[in-house]
Amino acid sequence: MGHTLEKYKGCDIIDLNPGACLWSQKLHDFLQPRTHVLLESTPSMWSDYQRPLLDKPGSTYKLFQGDIRLKLTCDALFEAGIIPPPEDIDPADPNPQKPNNTLLVTGSLMWDPPAKGLTFDSLGKQLLYHFTENARYNFRYHKYGPVRSLLWMLEEDFKSAIPRSHYMFSKYTVSMNYLAKNVQVVTPGHAAKASGHSTIGRLPQYEMQSVIRAMQRGKENGMEPPSARRENIHDFADDIARRNIEQGKAADARLTEEEMNQFLEQQTRAGKSTEGIDWEAHIQNVRERMAMEKDPFPYKTIKKKGEVYTAEGKRVARNTALQKSNLKKRGIAEKLADQLEAIYDRECEILTMQDGPEKEAALADLEAMEEAVEEAMKGGEYKPYDPESIVTERISLKSPVPRLEWDHRPYEPLVMHESEVWPRRRVCLIDSEPYPMPSGESANEWEWVVDFVSALYQSPNASVKRALVSLQSGASTLVDEVPSLRDPKKGGRLNLDRLRVNMLTREMLAELCRAYQNWPFKNKLASHPKYFQSMYAGRSGADKRGGGGAHGGGLGKGA
Repeated sequence: MGHTLEKYKGCDIIDLNPGACLWSQKLHDFLQPRTHVLLESTPSMWSDYQRPLLDKPGSTYKLFQGDIRLKLTCDALFEAGIIPPPEDIDPADPNPQKPNNTLLVTGSLMWDPPAKGLTFDSLGKQLLYHFTENARYNFRYHKYGPVRSLLWMLEEDFKSAIPRSHYMFSKYTVSMNYLAKNVQVVTPGHAAKASGHSTIGRLPQYEMQSVIRAMQRGKENGMEPPSARRENIHDFADDIARRNIEQGKAADARLTEEEMNQFLEQQTRAGKSTEGIDWEAHIQNVRERMAMEKDPFPYKTIKKKGEVYTAEGKRVARNTALQKSNLKKRGIAEKLADQLEAIYDRECEILTMQDGPEKEAALADLEAMEEAVEEAMKGGEYKPYDPESIVTERISLKSPVPRLEWDHRPYEPLVMHESEVWPRRRVCLIDSEPYPMPSGESANEWEWVVDFVSALYQSPNASVKRALVSLQSGASTLVDEVPSLRDPKKGGRLNLDRLRVNMLTREMLAELCRAYQNWPFKNKLASHPKYFQSMYAGRSGADKRGGGGAHGGGLGKGA
């Protein structure tokens, strides 16, 4: 990341909740800032660490006491003249949107014990959202233009900002993707993976494919993680990429469900941890089968009939049968996903064709493919695994435009261990650069988009047409006003009944919102940018995955 900070050398730094200043000093030594403001709410608690820095001869550190939750704190910082405006600022521009590279914000948005936000499930998540949104209004430290920030956060607070699977996509995700480019620089290691989507959510082969690609990008950019900041998944990715190349495939070729299952079992048998990549139930079952192979008698006993399972042996046998059943179901779901992916690819081809016999034949072929997959899915042998969700992950990984920011990360983040933090927590470092407001767009337009998204994301897994009908009867016709929905180069597809809400891009959402605002049949009550939020507030409460609606209440942009 160092080379991306070169342009900030000699800048000003605002350091939020710096605490013991370990990170602060590393960044300070690299950037040699003109002024390094330690913005601390309780200076007395940290004086033993901060005072030596402040008192050092020639020090550019400055202590400023204040509460980062309040907009007034930043206003006072600027009014005191501690942070001067950029030299090229236009005093006549009331809403400067040129990135302000004379200032860098860093620090921590973590509290112990964890603090709750207002309409958000954590204060850290709320502040990250508001700090990012404030760039549009030139509030807080964005007074002279959008400012880049490097912020330490708890993983549980940040994972919905850049989710690693569409299972965890939320209104909060949409907002953060819309407002800023967010890159995870540091990540905690993998955590145990329970059943369901409580952790990463993706099947291992898709996670591995994403890791291989990120490592390739990092290598091209000279940003490979050092050995001390890697974990087993990086070694596994190297092994799979090497094997793919030896077999004449692309390095990032996806393994089948059976191949991935065998690979992970081989790693467990070799004594390598697959925690967080493979399911805990499967890891435990492999270990139990290994123990049974080594010494069968705790699991078997000899009777007149011969060898029979003990109670413990029966339990292992049942778990083994369950794992085989799950593997079979995932295999069926993967084959159905193959058909659904072929349909998506065919749609993209058709959208590039000119009208004529060739296109008509392709449409007839597509109809037959649709009928075949619908028939194949009737049996339900794949449940509880969802082929539609699986193909969503595949499309995200192959999409020409970012669907999941995580899949387009420029490098693999460095792995940090819980023991390196006190109190011990799973933390991450976020590099956030707000997008300047598009030319011709007003800051208030964002409020309308937020409101519209809050309505669509009542059903994130529904098709865009179904979600629009839920929003207002007849609203499904709005898709005809949004060209990007059917533009394959922009992530669109032909059959919008298969385009889910959580696959809509930033451009699609903005165009849909604009189409609704211009729709002559729009609900007359939808005349303010809080209409849908107020409608759904009592019905759904906080966004459970995002930890509060993306609009969030609480401090608001003017707090």
